[in-house]
Amino acid sequence: MSVAAPRPPQDTLSPTGWWAHPEGPKFVGRADELRLLERAWSSAVRGRRQAVLVLGEAGAGKSRLVAEAIARFAQDGAAVVVGGCLPDAPVAYEPFRAPLLRLVENLGETSDGREVDAVHDLLAAPPPGGNPGSSPGGSVRAPEAFEAVVSLLRWASVKRPLTLVVEDLHWATQSTLDLLGWIVRRAPDAHLLILITSRTTRANLSEVQLGALTELYRLPGVNTVELSGLKTADIAAMVAAEAGIDPARAPALADGLLAQTAGNPFLLQEICRDLRRRGDPEAAPGAVLHVPETVRELFGARIQEFPDAERRILELSAVLGARFASPLLDAVTGSAVETMPALDRAIDLGLLIPFPDEAGFGFPHALARQSVLDLTPPGRLAAGHGRVADVLEARSGQTLPEVERLAHHNLNAYGRVAKARHYLVRAAELADRSWAYAEAAQHYRRASELCDTAAERHQLLLCSADCLQSSGDYGAAREVAEHVVSEAVDSGTRLAAATLVETEATLLGGDLRAVQLLVTALAQYPSDLRDPRYLRGLVGLSRGLGQVLGSSDSVRLYDVVLAEATGLGDSRVVAEVLEAGLALAFGRPGRTVEALRAARELTALARPGDAQKLGASGFFRCLLGLRSGSMEDVRAGVVDYRLAYDLGGHLWFAYWPEVVEFDLRFMRGDFAGATQVGAWLRDWVVEHQGADAVAHYGVHMFQIHRETGHLGGARNVVTGHESPSDCWAPAQLALYTELHMARPARRLLDMLADEAVLERNSRTEYMPTTLSYLVEAAVFLDDPETLRRLRPLVAEHRGLNLVSDQFVALSGAADRYLGMIDATTGDTDPIPAFDAAAELAQRCGFQVDLALTLTARARHLARIHGPAAPDVLDAVAQARALAEPIGQHRVLRALPGLTERAAAPRAGADSGLTQRELEVLRLVCRGASNREIAQTLTISKNTSANHIRSILTKTGTANRTQAATLAMSRGWVPA
Repeated sequence: MSVAAPRPPQDTLSPTGWWAHPEGPKFVGRADELRLLERAWSSAVRGRRQAVLVLGEAGAGKSRLVAEAIARFAQDGAAVVVGGCLPDAPVAYEPFRAPLLRLVENLGETSDGREVDAVHDLLAAPPPGGNPGSSPGGSVRAPEAFEAVVSLLRWASVKRPLTLVVEDLHWATQSTLDLLGWIVRRAPDAHLLILITSRTTRANLSEVQLGALTELYRLPGVNTVELSGLKTADIAAMVAAEAGIDPARAPALADGLLAQTAGNPFLLQEICRDLRRRGDPEAAPGAVLHVPETVRELFGARIQEFPDAERRILELSAVLGARFASPLLDAVTGSAVETMPALDRAIDLGLLIPFPDEAGFGFPHALARQSVLDLTPPGRLAAGHGRVADVLEARSGQTLPEVERLAHHNLNAYGRVAKARHYLVRAAELADRSWAYAEAAQHYRRASELCDTAAERHQLLLCSADCLQSSGDYGAAREVAEHVVSEAVDSGTRLAAATLVETEATLLGGDLRAVQLLVTALAQYPSDLRDPRYLRGLVGLSRGLGQVLGSSDSVRLYDVVLAEATGLGDSRVVAEVLEAGLALAFGRPGRTVEALRAARELTALARPGDAQKLGASGFFRCLLGLRSGSMEDVRAGVVDYRLAYDLGGHLWFAYWPEVVEFDLRFMRGDFAGATQVGAWLRDWVVEHQGADAVAHYGVHMFQIHRETGHLGGARNVVTGHESPSDCWAPAQLALYTELHMARPARRLLDMLADEAVLERNSRTEYMPTTLSYLVEAAVFLDDPETLRRLRPLVAEHRGLNLVSDQFVALSGAADRYLGMIDATTGDTDPIPAFDAAAELAQRCGFQVDLALTLTARARHLARIHGPAAPDVLDAVAQARALAEPIGQHRVLRALPGLTERAAAPRAGADSGLTQRELEVLRLVCRGASNREIAQTLTISKNTSANHIRSILTKTGTANRTQAATLAMSRGWVPA
C-alpha cells in the first residue's frame, strides 16, 4: 500500500503529484476503514462537517488509504484540496497554503473579496497580481483571517462538497494546529470532510501535537482510524498482483512476509518491487527470499547500484525536498544532461516518481527520502545544502516559505552562519506579521544561537520573548527574559529584560521575584527620569509594588512617572506608562475614575496601530466600564479589543470580548444567549489552554443555573464534605448556600471570612465575586458578626458593580450587598443602599440585578412593616414583572415565601435579637455550653461567645441565667 493512487477526475481541485500519479499498486485490505471514511463523506455531503484522523506508524498506508478514498469521493462530485506539513523547514500554516490559494484561484473571490485579502495576509503571500517579492500585509490585517479561512471553505463547500486533506500532522507547527482546530470547531455546518494523517508514536509527536490530537478527538463529528499491519490474505493479494508471484503460492509467501515485516504496507510494497525486478525466488534451484529488516536496508541496497556521479545527483534531489522541479535540480547540479540518467535510474529503482504535468519529481514516501539522506556522507550533505541555498537565493523571492527554505539550507551548510542568522530573523519577522507567534519565537531563538556577540544574542532573545508573550505563552516568555537578566552585562539590556520579566509576571498574576529583579536592574542603571527605558522600568516597578505588595507607594510612583513621561512629549512612552499603570486598578475600586480616564487616553494614543496597547485599553475600558456602570466605555472597550485583534494581537483578544458579552447577556436576562456564549468560551479555552482550564465555565453555568432554578440536580452529587482544595472555595460556598446546606456553608464561611484570609485576598482579582458569595452565605446563616466584618470591604465598592478583574463573574451592584448586610445586622437603614443599587442596575440595563435588588428590598420592608404594606406589595410586583419574562426562578420562588414568612410573626421578633442570636439563646435556656452551642450551630467557639455577649448587651442582663429567665418569661423561647 503505497502513497500512489488512482488519478482523480481532472475537474477536481486536487493538486497533481503522487495523489494524481497514474501508476500505483493494487489497493488491498482496509475495507472497514474505507467504509468509515465513506460514511464520514456522506455526512459531510449533507452539511455536517466531519473530520477523520488517520493514524499509524510510518509506512502504515495512511496516505494510500486517504488517496483511495478521495478518488472515490471525486467520482461522487467532490472537490478535493490537499496539503501537507514539511519535515525540514516547517512553515506556518503550510498544509493550508496550497489548498487555500488553490481555492482562491479556482473559485474566485467571495462576496466582498475581504476573505481573499485576509487569506493572503495570513499566509504572508503576495496578493493576486502583487509583487511576488513584496512583504506580506495587505489591506486586511487581522487574525480575522482564521474566520476568513472558515468562510472560504464554507463558501467553497456550498459550490461543491469539499474534502480537505492535511498530510503528516506530526510535522505541524503551532500555527497549523491552531488553524486546524479553529476550522474544525467553527465550521460545523459546512459540506466539508477533513482527512488528517499523522504518525502516532511518541517519538514522532511533541507535547503540543499530542495535546492537539487529544483535543480533536473530543470534538463532535471527529473520528479516528488507526491502521495496523496488513493481514495475511491482504499480503497474499499484494504479492500476487505486484510481485508477479503465482497466486497459488502467494499465501505461503505471505505468512513469512507477515512475520518479518509486521504487515507494514510500504515495506511490503517495496519488497514486491524487488521481487518483480529479481524474479520469482523459487524459479531458480536453491534460491532464498531475502527480506530486508528495515527500510534503510531496503533502499540502501538500491542506492548502492548508483554510480558515484549519479548517486550525488540523487543525494542533491533528497536535499531539495520531498518534491522538486527538474529545472531547479538542473540548476543545482549544473548539468541537465548529467541529471537525466540519474533520475531515470532512480525511477526504475522506485526511489523517485515522475510528475510530467509539473515537470518535476518526488520521493514515493518520506521514508525513501530519509534513507537517501541517512546514507549521504555528512560532508557531501552540507555541500549539497550550500549549493541549493545559492540557487534558491539567486532565484527566489521573499515569501515566508522561500525564506524558511533559505534559512534551513544555510543552517545545514558549512560556513554560512551569517546568512542563516539573516534568514532566520527574516523568517521570524514574516511569521510574526502572519500571527504565527510561536514559530517567530522559535526562529528568533535559533538565530540568537548563531550570534557573534552577547549583545546581539540578547536582543534576539528579547524579540523571542516578545513573540512568546504574543502567543500567550507568558511562562516561556518570562523564562527567556530571566535568562537574559542573568547573562546580560549591559545595564540597559538587563533593565529591558527585567522589565519584560515583570510584565510577564503581571500577566501570570504577579510575584515577588519579578519585582526584586526589576529593583536590582533599576539600581544598576543610571537614574534619569528623561530616559524612556528608565521610565518603563519605574512604571513596571510601580505596577509590581501595587500588584504583589499592595503598597500605596505604587500609586504615588506611578503618578510621578506619568508626569515625567508626559513632559517628554513622546506619545509612545506615555502610552507605555498608561498601559502599565492601568494594572493598579486591579483590586482598587477607589482608582476606578482615574484608571478609566487613563484607558480612554490610551485608546487615543494606540489607534495608529499598536495591538498590545489597544488590547490593554480595551480590557480596562470593559472592566472599569462594567465596574462603574459606564456602558459607553464597555462598548468602546469591545471595539478596542476587536481592533487590537484585527491588528494582529494574540488570540486572547478574541476571548475577552466574548466574556464581556456573556456578562451582559446574563445580567440582561438573556440566559439562553449567555449559555451559548459560555459554550463558545469553554470550547475556546479547551482549544487553546487544554481541558483542565475550564474553571470559568463552571462559574458561568452556576450563575445561569442559580437564576433559572436548575441547581437541584447538584443535590445528588454534593455531599457537604468536599475539600476546599477540590475547586474554587468561594464558588463551593455559594453552591452550599443555594442548596441550603447550613453545616458545610458554616464551615467554609468561617474559613474564608477569617480576618487574616480576607486581608491576604483583599487585592486578588476574584475578591469582588468572593465578597458577594460571602455576604450571601452570611445572610443565609444569619451571621451579623461576619457581616459586620465584611461590610468595610464591600463599602469600598459603594456606587460600583462587583465584577472580578477578569470579567469571569459580574455580581451586580455592591450597594445591594450593603443593603443585605444592613438589613440583617440592623445597624444601618438599608433602604438608601437598595435605592442606589436599583439606580445603578437601571442605568446599566441589568434586569437580573434589579429584580434581585427589589426582592431584597421587599424582604426587608416586609419584616419591618408587614407583608401588606404598600411599598412591599409594590416592590414584589416590580420584581415579579422583571423576573417572569426572563424566567428568573430564583426571584419567582422567593416572592411567595417572602410574604408568607413575613405574615407569620417570628418568635422573639420584638426582642431586638437577630435570628441567630435567638437560636443561641434557646440553647442557653437548655443549659448548653459555648462549645456545645458551637457544635450544634456549626460555628466556632469564639463566635458562640460573641453571640452571647451581644445577647447580654441587648437584653441588659448580667449573665446567662438572667438572659434565659427573661427570654422564657417574655415568650421569646418556649418555657
